[in-house]
Amino acid sequence: MTRAYSFYSIFRRRDGRARQRSRVSGSINGVLEETPEQRAREYAFGPHRIRRGVEVFFSTRLTYAMVNVRPIVEHHVLVVPRRCVARFADMTHEEVCDLWLSAQCIGARLEVYGQARGVTGLQFVLQDGSGSGQTVPHVHVHVVPRAPGDFEPNDLVYEALERSPLRRLSPDAATQRNRSDEDMTVEREELRRLFPEREHQVL
Repeated sequence: MTRAYSFYSIFRRRDGRARQRSRVSGSINGVLEETPEQRAREYAFGPHRIRRGVEVFFSTRLTYAMVNVRPIVEHHVLVVPRRCVARFADMTHEEVCDLWLSAQCIGARLEVYGQARGVTGLQFVLQDGSGSGQTVPHVHVHVVPRAPGDFEPNDLVYEALERSPLRRLSPDAATQRNRSDEDMTVEREELRRLFPEREHQVL
């Protein structure tokens, strides 16, 4: 358990609510096994439906994380509150805490996992409102593993995020190529193995 989720456990106990446990049948090689019905579960992302068995690799009672249909680097992922809330100011304190603790936990493991390909840092980006470049009216945090020289100059990463987020609402989306379900499922299974704990796979 990471330090982030040790704090999360304390926060939940003080809040007086019991943590919900994932109803899964067992595990294979330390990874929680899912039934077909569980894999078919969908989550809201603004007006879109996100498929657990294809895109979602991490979930708590209040937050989920998904692979990106158009990532700017390998393992560029999105961390999203389960409740469909358009603006950061409209989130509850508990949702804010869970969102950022989830992003911290996910980022830490992605950085360690990416060290072999040169990852030495992380970018956490939250675009809040249309003026910031937010294209889906549902709060989400981009977690972007970074390696030296991946963007030159370094701040070009923000331009890349503007060009290539989840643009299912974009008028030119038809001319942009999304990843296949097969590609996203492979990455989803790869990343899910980094979070085998039941508290990270709440259904």
